[in-house]
Amino acid sequence: MRHNEELLVTTTVVTNQETSITLPKRYAWSPETPELYDVTVNMGEDCVSSYFSLRKISVVRDVQGTLRFALNGRPYFMNGVLDQGYWPDTLLTPPNEEALKRDILTMKQVGFNTLRKHVKVETESFYAMCDLYGMLVWSGHA
Repeated sequence: MRHNEELLVTTTVVTNQETSITLPKRYAWSPETPELYDVTVNMGEDCVSSYFSLRKISVVRDVQGTLRFALNGRPYFMNGVLDQGYWPDTLLTPPNEEALKRDILTMKQVGFNTLRKHVKVETESFYAMCDLYGMLVWSGHA
């Protein structure tokens, strides 16, 4: 398992048994610090690589006792915009990955930390880019 190219842990496990792996360092994901871990699993000649993050989404009471959305145990204001995901030339499909990246980064640059999606389920690459660049996604599909 790696974080920012630093090898954190390597282990051998037995198949068909539950396993726990302790991370020596833990970095929580947030829009301000989108920390991701890389993980690779090898089994014989097969190899699968992916990523994950550590984050806790919950509801907490603020100092006045009002329930608030919380990210990593602290009240967090979701400053978002409704993103319909429509494209002028291609309608529901982004013209390319660069256009998707540009949309997410532009929303971050103007101060948003959340994209609200409704009706449309986005591609896996959209959600992966939101993880990578630090954008919360609020999905409400019909």
